[in-house]
Amino acid sequence: MKKIVLFLSLIFAGVCAVAGFRGFQSTTSLGLFSSIKCGSGLTCTRVGNDFSMISSPVLAGNVTLTAANGADIKFILNADNSDDSGDEWTMMAAASGNALSFSNDTSGSVVQKFAISTAGVLTLSDSETITNASDAISLGFDDAAANVNVVAFEATNSNITLKADESDDNGDDWMLSSVASSNVFTISNDTTGSQVAKLTMAASDGDITLTGGITGDGGDTVSGFLQKQTASTTVAITATQCGETFVSNSADVMQLPEASTVLGCRLTFISGTADDFDINPADGTDQILPITASGGTISPSAGDAIRITDPGSSVTLEAIGANAWAARAHNGVITDVN
Repeated sequence: MKKIVLFLSLIFAGVCAVAGFRGFQSTTSLGLFSSIKCGSGLTCTRVGNDFSMISSPVLAGNVTLTAANGADIKFILNADNSDDSGDEWTMMAAASGNALSFSNDTSGSVVQKFAISTAGVLTLSDSETITNASDAISLGFDDAAANVNVVAFEATNSNITLKADESDDNGDDWMLSSVASSNVFTISNDTTGSQVAKLTMAASDGDITLTGGITGDGGDTVSGFLQKQTASTTVAITATQCGETFVSNSADVMQLPEASTVLGCRLTFISGTADDFDINPADGTDQILPITASGGTISPSAGDAIRITDPGSSVTLEAIGANAWAARAHNGVITDVN
């Protein structure tokens, strides 16, 4: 008789336990169970629709799911009554290969979105991989060209920052930027404490602006570049115009930059018409040094301008000292007009 009572009691407890745990899938009350002792030092409780497992202060909290030999183990999370595609997420430890994967049924069937191998290799939804070995992170692509996109929010820049030496000093950080406001590409550095562009490339024509110089190794050449030509004006020439050629289209007087601020700056002037084209130093201390040209040698004083008039006449000047400009090339008649 005692055995029959014990057997019936076990059946009753099992039915109640199943009914209670099935209650977590709906708003059904646990009824008989308000607190369930899951094991030594571990208490399982349900409050509303939340199920909690709490370990005692002296025990580590662990939940272990164990599959049969050779079988996968899955933990499935069903949101929104699992009545729509995408509601179901599955976390699975595979028996073959032992990878841990995360899958979703957004397409109507469960498809892997992300996986981690026992070697730490991350595999994304389209079989791209991310690996980390010898302090190097590598991106792998299974069937297409390798593309990495960094997409910024509306009206914000997209940046990639490379930080050396723990980024603890000015100059350690280089930043590559696609600038939203102007669509230029910049390479900048924080040598001053904040990022300052060192190279800027325009999106429209590919023009590149550098804040420093270009240094070759003695065997480099430059070819395929056109000299920038600018029509003459009466506006003073700036340092940013060094290297340009100015062609007159009327009688103009152009003012050189202050020599001391543009050492090495070369400027070429060509008379495009039969009008007086004057080139004037920036102030009374700058001087255009003597020039031997058609018609004889001229020796302008400090502050004196020189003039070319005949179409095709030209002179190229270079700032060689704090107050000195020298003619590197010339053609036709050149006169001192002061």
